[in-house]
Amino acid sequence: MIRAAAPSDAAASAGLRRHWCLERHGTAPDTEEGFEARFTEWYAGQLASGSRAWLAYEGAEPVGMLVMFVHERMPEPDRDPGRWGYLVIVLPDRRDAGIGRALLD
Repeated sequence: MIRAAAPSDAAASAGLRRHWCLERHGTAPDTEEGFEARFTEWYAGQLASGSRAWLAYEGAEPVGMLVMFVHERMPEPDRDPGRWGYLVIVLPDRRDAGIGRALLD
């Protein structure tokens, strides 16, 4: 099941973000004190400012998310300012099952 996310989904989304960080960087922010609070504040702010997010569930378990927001990058000496968006996460053991595609639909 895929549904639009709400601020109350911050814990589920933070858990998916932890998985992503562990896979990508070899460390997970769950060892960082205060991560959950920082993530919840950021998540609520993103949704309040017009960003959108969707969560994919298998039963009661969150298995993927799509978060769409615009990040404004300030100029640097060798780079113009720019914008970019962000992020699809699907748990590794659930990949290649169409979850990412369903989130993008």
